[in-house]
Amino acid sequence: MGINLKSGNPTSRLPRQIRTRRILIISAGFAAAFLAAAALHLLDGPPAAQKPGIRNVSGRATACLASDSTTFQTSPAAADAWSALQNQGAARDVNVQQLVAPVETDEQAATYLAGLTSRHCNLIITIGERFNRAAPNIAETNPGTAFTAIESKPDSTHSGKVSIETPESFASTLTKTLESLPRPTR
Repeated sequence: MGINLKSGNPTSRLPRQIRTRRILIISAGFAAAFLAAAALHLLDGPPAAQKPGIRNVSGRATACLASDSTTFQTSPAAADAWSALQNQGAARDVNVQQLVAPVETDEQAATYLAGLTSRHCNLIITIGERFNRAAPNIAETNPGTAFTAIESKPDSTHSGKVSIETPESFASTLTKTLESLPRPTR
């Protein structure tokens, strides 16, 4: 066995036994370093609990208007309520959202309202029979969310969890309602 002087690999100049031994020593060194790093990582314990994500990066409360598409298209009160909500929301640093959907049943309306609570609406304003009937049940299960139902002829079938406003009284009480909304924490 001679030394190969033509190869550019310095280990190829060494006898085979020395090359094998050197490769084994280097491999064992890397394996020991990896195992030491893994052991240190495991000894640190479980990862620290992460801080929950910010729910609302703007730091502003959110008011949502929910109406069925038929009511929204035919009722001037719905357009007036949306306009008042946009104007008052901008003046009071409150985010506003609108949900107008075709709703055939009270159960569908309840599903939409539950979706608005999961989107962290602090105030949900409902317009239309189906949304207004579904609001008390959703309000019962979401005590941190304020609910207002706009009805032309208020009845007493709502629970105390939903405030009832007429189209005429809504704009005047909206300012106070928006100012009382809690601000999300960052």
